[in-house]
Amino acid sequence: MPPSHCLELVNESPLAGQMGVYLEDPQTDDCLPLVWRSRDCGPGRSVRLEWNEDFGLTCGPATGSGLVFSGGEVRPAGPESFLLGRSATGFSFRPAASPGDSEYVPEDIAAGFVLSLKPGEKRRSLAEMVQDRPAPTVPPAPPGRIQVLVEAGLTGLAVALCLDGRPALLRPAEPGRPLSFPARPRYGLVFGSFEEGLVLDLNQVVLTTTIDFPGGSLKAVFRRDCLWEITPGG
Repeated sequence: MPPSHCLELVNESPLAGQMGVYLEDPQTDDCLPLVWRSRDCGPGRSVRLEWNEDFGLTCGPATGSGLVFSGGEVRPAGPESFLLGRSATGFSFRPAASPGDSEYVPEDIAAGFVLSLKPGEKRRSLAEMVQDRPAPTVPPAPPGRIQVLVEAGLTGLAVALCLDGRPALLRPAEPGRPLSFPARPRYGLVFGSFEEGLVLDLNQVVLTTTIDFPGGSLKAVFRRDCLWEITPGG
């Protein structure tokens, strides 16, 4: 399948550096933008990026501005609600079941983390005999949002929305409180020196611009006056 997005980045400035692509949440400032893609692009050079808008979720240690986020396995995600819990092999995301139609997941029972119960039903695993873990109530995802509920007891984590397999937007996890990401994020461009996965503070970087990019091809030129010029791609 051909890529849904093609972006040509051209450096016409006298500056040496990297072209970076990041994502923003157009509805809230609660998401921390990460440098999603970064490529060296010296004066007179160009680079081409291609991707599909395949979204996923991952989690890792919480981090802040100027630091690099490191996540684990990426789980595919769409506009729905997900639960983040600890399984027998680590952390795992799974879609939240519809009210009245939820099921236990065996690996989570084995680890003592109960994700859901059928109405009026009470089961106990061996691990639960040591410590009960009530099933969380997961509200429906808001329209056009990807929602995550982090189970109680999981602290010090951050959840990242991934694009094409790479972390792109980050939110600190608050156990028991839903957090959400846009299913249609806004793209941004930045010039400088940035490692992929770096948490950007957009108040402290200046050579940026945002672009409306629902798909297709675009050409982004970083001009001699250090401003961006966006035109349709070839």
